[in-house]
Amino acid sequence: MRVTDYLRADIDHEFEQFLIGDANNVIEVWLRRLLILSVGGLLWLATQQTMMLVWCIGFVLIDLAYVRYLRNQTAPISKRQLIGAMFGSTLIGAWFAAMVLYVTTVGDGQYLLLAASGCVGIGLHCLSRNYHFSYSGYIQLATAVITGLGLSVGATLKMEFIFAGLVTLVGGLGVIVFFVVCFS
Repeated sequence: MRVTDYLRADIDHEFEQFLIGDANNVIEVWLRRLLILSVGGLLWLATQQTMMLVWCIGFVLIDLAYVRYLRNQTAPISKRQLIGAMFGSTLIGAWFAAMVLYVTTVGDGQYLLLAASGCVGIGLHCLSRNYHFSYSGYIQLATAVITGLGLSVGATLKMEFIFAGLVTLVGGLGVIVFFVVCFS
């Protein structure tokens, strides 16, 4: 086998990881969209913040485009197509993570549990789809870590007592380190 054959197999394999992780199961894809629309709509009703509607509609539109992109590519996959998958995965992950972090700032902390649930969702998505490291895995791991850090800091800033804030921050950082070690 030539070097180019190895590169070709790697590119095809890496692209397949995005396809399997984000667009393979039709029921999971539509359930994900339905959950986002439901939670976003309920957040909008609860907070009256237009940002919630923009977020959930934007997520679904980005996800529709991303999943369609993944499903419409045919082998052999080019580097450009792989970069497109990486961009789409990063964009959808960042869009979701941004709202999780934004929710930590809403109100007096009554939505922190919802934000934590979103962070757990990112971690579960990461773990359930990546049996070994791939570009998809690295992108999802980075999204989970950044979201976890943001959630930990956001929750800490909501604490009135310094010691409670310190405990929250150390606990959150501990969970993030544990997640990274377990994922590796």
